[in-house]
Amino acid sequence: MGVYDVRKTIKESIAWELPGNIPYEAKTRLINQFTDLWSTPAEECLTSINDVLDDVVQQLTKTHFGRFRVLQDMISDLIRPDIEEYKNKTNDAVKETLGVEISPFYTQNDKDFENLRERWLVKYRQARRHPGAYRMPRPKTPQAKAVPPPTTISIEPSPSSFTEWGGADVEVVASPGSQALKYLAAAGYKGLTVDDLARLLPRDHHFEEELVVMADVRAYFTIACKRIIDHVPLKIQQSLHQALAERLSVSLLQRLVVDATSTVNFADRMKELVSEDPAIEAERARLETKRTRLQKMQRKLADVAA
Repeated sequence: MGVYDVRKTIKESIAWELPGNIPYEAKTRLINQFTDLWSTPAEECLTSINDVLDDVVQQLTKTHFGRFRVLQDMISDLIRPDIEEYKNKTNDAVKETLGVEISPFYTQNDKDFENLRERWLVKYRQARRHPGAYRMPRPKTPQAKAVPPPTTISIEPSPSSFTEWGGADVEVVASPGSQALKYLAAAGYKGLTVDDLARLLPRDHHFEEELVVMADVRAYFTIACKRIIDHVPLKIQQSLHQALAERLSVSLLQRLVVDATSTVNFADRMKELVSEDPAIEAERARLETKRTRLQKMQRKLADVAA
């Protein structure tokens, strides 16, 4: 989007404003163009976190209950409804967080907003005054090597007007910006930098309104972007991980008690839950038989040796 696109947006937003007043709707339409793009990365962030959560829960249940297949499957079935419930709640919470950034457009961070607005307004005015310095470089094409023109270098002034280099006296030429700062400091305007001089550039009356809108929108983008990149992951952490951990610590125990007491024979149910995998039981029996056989052989060898 360029300056003429911004001008078109301003014209389309004009209603009953007095002359010289930029329609606020023009800024909201431009802001909406980048806030509308935040839904997709936020959803992708939540989806990736949900995938990691599933992997972690599956690994934890396997680590702690892997020996007991029936208990492992039961734990997975008991916690699955809570996980899905809090995934849905977190999805709604993320949408609510994004909705806060859609309307209204607001910030109490006045200091940063004004500094950013002034900085971008100066930058846009410089770009209008020297458009060639901000053009995208064109791809280089092979051509005959030309002799570069002589380059003039301006350096900051030193305490002396001359310096000795290579046995010859070379005059030090101060840059125009340094000279301007020197005279401004002498006039009482101290503490300025070369960047501050750009504010003295005359306004581009043909596009001043457009540049002001661009600076306002760009400054608000920086403020809002800094908010959203922290608020979305923090909201997921609070609504999903912390809330789910607090819920599972209570609901899992309650459901285990309900499941165990719902059967007639409590002891048989507990025995079933802690029953090992048949493959593990078979392997244990094989090893026990092998150990018994080796112990017998060891005793026979000891008798022979005696």
